Amino acid sequence: MPPPITARMAVTIDSISHGRFGVNIISGWQRREYTQMGIWPGAEHYRRRYDYCGEYVTIMRELWETGHSDLKGDFFQMDDCRCLPLPTRAERRRNPLCRAICRLQLLHRRRGQSADCGGAECRAS
Repeated sequence: MPPPITARMAVTIDSISHGRFGVNIISGWQRREYTQMGIWPGAEHYRRRYDYCGEYVTIMRELWETGHSDLKGDFFQMDDCRCLPLPTRAERRRNPLCRAICRLQLLHRRRGQSADCGGAECRAS
């Protein structure tokens, strides 16, 4: 599912659930996880799965924080992509991805790259 659609659905569910919803980004780690569903993307995609997840998360964060994304990445090309309404409370705009972002931050650190986690809850976990 493309990140803008996931972002829009998450805002709707977050609103209905009064902030008790989160998105879990899973990159997959075993070929069998892909082949059992007939969606093995190939070794190149598998090698770059964390980069894919990073772009996915970046797009959703931009949409939740500003309602707009123009990200031009290796996997996604946003062209004045808009997602409204924003999450209802400002402090929830980053929280639906808190855990995924923290895990991505650890992976980026291992690679010598930087990744901003964001919210105070992430820093505390």
